[in-house]
Amino acid sequence: MRIRIIIILFVLFSGVLRAQTNAVLTFREAVKIGLDNNVTLNQDKNRLEYTQINKSSALLQLGPSVQANASAYRADGNSFNQNEGKVINGTVDFVNGSISASMPIFNGMQMVNQYRQANNLNEAQLHQVHRSSQDVIRDVANQYLTCLLDKQLIKIDEENLSSQKVQYDQIKAQADLGSKAESDIYNQEYQMKNAELMLVRSRNKLKNDKTILAQTILIDPSIPFSLEDINWNSITADTLSLGDMYEIATQRRSDLKNAELIEASTLYGFKSFKGRYY
Repeated sequence: MRIRIIIILFVLFSGVLRAQTNAVLTFREAVKIGLDNNVTLNQDKNRLEYTQINKSSALLQLGPSVQANASAYRADGNSFNQNEGKVINGTVDFVNGSISASMPIFNGMQMVNQYRQANNLNEAQLHQVHRSSQDVIRDVANQYLTCLLDKQLIKIDEENLSSQKVQYDQIKAQADLGSKAESDIYNQEYQMKNAELMLVRSRNKLKNDKTILAQTILIDPSIPFSLEDINWNSITADTLSLGDMYEIATQRRSDLKNAELIEASTLYGFKSFKGRYY
């Protein structure tokens, strides 16, 4: 019975390892995981919700304020009846209600400026969320492409090592026939060992870069995964000119819009402060 349990556990554990080994991380999946797990981006999203609530609160303050009060109670026992002028024994129910409303007429445009400030801060935070998303995509794309470059460098080093081994065998065979000096064998052996060293360094660099990528998107770096190559035929950046790329980048730079909106909100806040105290 114990042997069966051990065999079942071994099979399950082997299946888990095989699933982890065969895990393939695509570029879109890496970006999606990075956007979902990034701490800074999630904090900016929380601040966006706060500014949205603050904006709604400032908008509601522009309208009238209404208050409604209601109360009800019951008195059992002796009570004085003012209409009859005598004390009666019984149960008396009391119900009271009141409604009051107030509307600001003019307060030096303070409430309007506060709403404009809250609106601009909300838009600024929205652009900040977009900017943080762009930063995450940029970092993930940079590290993903670095890992793909490491894969290509490993292939180059493997081909170089294979070529050096072939040359080593050829030189050794020629040295055995007497057409090559023995020193040529040592020189070629050095080239072959150096190619092996370069291959080991390239593989270690790929492991380190994949670990950095895993830490950026906040996944377990101890779980092995492979990267899928990008289809470069679908990239249309080569069809854009430098002027077009500059114009698109200017339109999509959320940090520029964010700075403009923060400056505008600060100006409205100063006007509100000045209208209130001067």
